Amino acid sequence: MPQISQRLGDTSSASVLVTTPGANSVVVPPWANVLEVVAMVGAGQSGAGGHATGGGGGGGAASGALKDWKVRVTPGSTLTVTIGAKATGGSVGSNGANGGVSTITGTLDVVPAVGIAISTLVPTAGGAANGGNGGVGAVTPGSAINNATQVAGGAGAGGSTNAITGSSYLMSGGGGGAGAGTGSGGGGQARNFTSSTGQTAGGANIGGGAGGGSIFGEGGVGGATANPGVAAASTAYGAGGGGGGQNGAGGDSAPGCAILRFLPA
Repeated sequence: MPQISQRLGDTSSASVLVTTPGANSVVVPPWANVLEVVAMVGAGQSGAGGHATGGGGGGGAASGALKDWKVRVTPGSTLTVTIGAKATGGSVGSNGANGGVSTITGTLDVVPAVGIAISTLVPTAGGAANGGNGGVGAVTPGSAINNATQVAGGAGAGGSTNAITGSSYLMSGGGGGAGAGTGSGGGGQARNFTSSTGQTAGGANIGGGAGGGSIFGEGGVGGATANPGVAAASTAYGAGGGGGGQNGAGGDSAPGCAILRFLPA
């Protein structure tokens, strides 16, 4: 069970970090009536594999994020905080996959689920000549995509992703870069969440696209020719995996997490 961080005798607030994939039980302190979801993400998309002799695979998109969301809770009750599990990178010639969704139940008001759940927009494997498409996520499962257009792979260099969008409570994750085609030129970059200009690199030559960044960190770097895509760091919660270069597998995504704060009424 996740441990609540609280000063001895302090009933002004208490915090808990939940990072274990799957269902976790969190007990509301006896003095708390409000739960603030400081930040919560699902797992990102894994990178797609490159074609054995063709283009590189697309990079996975990052999960959207819920932040600063307050709901009522019953003192002493038990909440179930489910953390989305990472997605495994696509093998050579295979698409990437969606990571798990993160949810909170047991509250008196609804907490929106967050994660990627649009299976038709996963990153695609490299083709015989062209690179694979970059992955596209959503702010919440079933909502509109966060980047209007999926970045398509081409015969040469892979396309890069656009700016990250969102509202005061719901933020999108970064889309994945597209893989490079056999014309070479390198896999597409992916936008970092924490920088208006920073980019995660795609793989060199016939490389895979970069994984999209989340509010917690950068996605995985795309693999160069004959190299796998790099997995997103395990603590870059919600980030996407890098696409594999030609004849390389895609990288794993990062799992989700939730940062929670309990408050008195």
